[in-house]
Amino acid sequence: MYHQVIELCEGNLAIVALVAAFATSYNVFKTTVTAIVSGAVDLETQTVGFRIAKVSAKRDLATMGSGIAGMVAAYASVISDEELEADMQISFTKINTALDDEVVAICTGIHAKANSLVLLLADYGVTPLLLTAYMAAITDYDDKKPKPLQSRAEKKGIRAQGDLLMKDADKVLKKQMDKLVVNFKTNGNALFESQYQAVRVIIDAGSFSTVLKILVVNAVNGLPLRNAKVYRDSSPLFKKTTIKGFVTFKDIEEGGHSFTIKHKLFQDYSLTGVMIAHGQKSIVTVMMVPLGGAASTDPAGFDV
Repeated sequence: MYHQVIELCEGNLAIVALVAAFATSYNVFKTTVTAIVSGAVDLETQTVGFRIAKVSAKRDLATMGSGIAGMVAAYASVISDEELEADMQISFTKINTALDDEVVAICTGIHAKANSLVLLLADYGVTPLLLTAYMAAITDYDDKKPKPLQSRAEKKGIRAQGDLLMKDADKVLKKQMDKLVVNFKTNGNALFESQYQAVRVIIDAGSFSTVLKILVVNAVNGLPLRNAKVYRDSSPLFKKTTIKGFVTFKDIEEGGHSFTIKHKLFQDYSLTGVMIAHGQKSIVTVMMVPLGGAASTDPAGFDV
């Protein structure tokens, strides 16, 4: 559901901007979700041992950094600190197009400024937890060398941090965005309001088990793939897709998960950062590329 909310808002940024308070809350929400996904992917990288593409880590940093800078800029605007507001006008593009050393310098500067004001920024979405996740992402980007397997206690700590960030994201949704979205009904954007309400439908956790379905299809013709092997997290065990291309994981633990999909006639596919919320039913579509075939431009889609 997180991904659907972000997809809806990113596709309607001009409309989102019409309600300033909603836009500010959305910025906090998107930045928090990016921190959740970044932590989950980093954990799986250290557990399984595969290397995250630097471009992906850079994109996460650009999203988190520009989001936190925007929160500080909002605070600066309220207290009429024009110099601070100008300093924090740091866009996603500025970070994402910078050289490696510049990326680290820009992001470290944002972190230092936000951290120095953290006690004053709670109402703007900047929390010590978010800054800790942000610094971890900076460090990970700066040092992409293979990392040793973490201890069980360290992995537990990363998962606990992800759980806390999910609570923060839920709080922003329920106490801010869900209440502010009604404003779009009166400013000529009732369709956006109804679309938002549709993606925010929460399944009753007491009535449904937590289920993840993965649909595996051929990227060339869109047909379902039978007998593809789907490995979950670091387990050597696998499940095979059905004749309709599905594999189902019932009562899957909430939090971040990764999957590796293999088929003898197709390129292996790594699916990371799949966030599972308790009581929800989720579907992930994976498009596998035949051996020697062209890469898909839209390899995975979320439909919660």
